[in-house]
Amino acid sequence: MKKLIWLLLLLPTFQLNAQTVEIVKKVSANATTDKQFEFLHEDIKISSVTFIATLRASGKEKNAIIPKLFFKLRDKSHELGGNSFKLVSYEKRPPGEATLVLDVFNAAGEILKTNRSYEEVNTLFVFLDEVGDEEYVFVINEIDRKIKSGAYYRYDIPEGRQVDISEGGLMSGTQTFRWKEKQPTIFFTLTDFGLPPHHNEPVYIARYFNTKRLNQIDRNLGKLLITLLKPI
Repeated sequence: MKKLIWLLLLLPTFQLNAQTVEIVKKVSANATTDKQFEFLHEDIKISSVTFIATLRASGKEKNAIIPKLFFKLRDKSHELGGNSFKLVSYEKRPPGEATLVLDVFNAAGEILKTNRSYEEVNTLFVFLDEVGDEEYVFVINEIDRKIKSGAYYRYDIPEGRQVDISEGGLMSGTQTFRWKEKQPTIFFTLTDFGLPPHHNEPVYIARYFNTKRLNQIDRNLGKLLITLLKPI
């Protein structure tokens, strides 16, 4: 009886943090071992790829953030045979709910190679968080830069130059990037925002205890984030 009472008490919490993935539309396909999930450029024609499904992920409270919805949709896409996607819509609704809808495709290797040729090069993007009103200071080339929740910071590496980037503070480490021809864009998070689900949740909750680390995030998630969030 006591176990039943505890389950009933916890049920509202499970409902509050619920996250669902729905198949809106689907064609017949097989699961894939291909772990790619490429954000297709607008110039990639739909006729050049195979449509798999339209997927919708919804979440509440701590699960109503873009990265968590993205990773859920990526996993479902792999189950269905997809390795790429296009954004259909993203909607935030009060109180604390969000829905992300993607069209999922299977694209041949040559198409994915062409898709990557459209990407920006020698560019860094830095993220903090998606919600809230916090500000955070990090350092680029010994100059303090500010970033706010819900926004991102962009830095283009000048040709022939290098950039030193750190979280700031006496104990923080510094990462150095030099301009290179056709160097892919790099996406950073100053917290654990955007990191895969296996990372510890408590780090995210206590993100403003400076970890002195810059973590790189999935570049296709990064491209989705700069589409949906605001630049500084």
